[in-house]
Amino acid sequence: MSIISCVYVPEGIVLTGDSRITHTADRGNGIKEVYSLSDNNQKVFLLSKKRVGIATCGSAFINNSSIADFLRKFEIEQLTGSESIEEIANRLMNSLKENNADGVILFLVGYKNNDTQYFAEITSATVIHKNIPHENGNPNYGISWKGETLAISKLLVLDPQTYIWFDVMPLKDAVDLAEFLIDLTIKYERFKDGVATCGGPIDILVVTKDYGKFLKHKVLGSVI
Repeated sequence: MSIISCVYVPEGIVLTGDSRITHTADRGNGIKEVYSLSDNNQKVFLLSKKRVGIATCGSAFINNSSIADFLRKFEIEQLTGSESIEEIANRLMNSLKENNADGVILFLVGYKNNDTQYFAEITSATVIHKNIPHENGNPNYGISWKGETLAISKLLVLDPQTYIWFDVMPLKDAVDLAEFLIDLTIKYERFKDGVATCGGPIDILVVTKDYGKFLKHKVLGSVI
């Protein structure tokens, strides 16, 4: 499993995720073993053609290809750069469906017409629009998370609930919050009884009206 989070505030959107990939092996006689395969899995991505951010959790492979390779092919083969962000979300859903990727969950973020924030949760069956504006038409700022949700839910949802005023939160604070929540989950998984399914480096992607860039990103040696 994984942990990914998205924090959306007036200045921009922050996507974060951990890097652990786990595997469940069938040892026979009804015995299943869960163990860590790697702490270098890529779960946060930037589609450069449209300045669209994507984070993923759930299944790490689609038809024996990594999510990273799947998204690379998707951008090359299905995007020209002229699509709206809603079209990209719908094409991703259809591509997941065509590849029977039922266990994959994607967060997709960006801007409509370079002005209005867009955030959707995508599976092979649905595109769920998360930051629907309030009835008065004002943006609905906040946070969403997926994967191993218990640690964050204990902090933000269960009584006594932690209240956060996202409408006035600076972008740098949103970055710190998004990173903190991933780190919280990693440490929670480390110390709880059972296999720690989240871990490794934390990747941080920021998308604004003007740019999309990684603040933290795993690289291969000197390749940048």
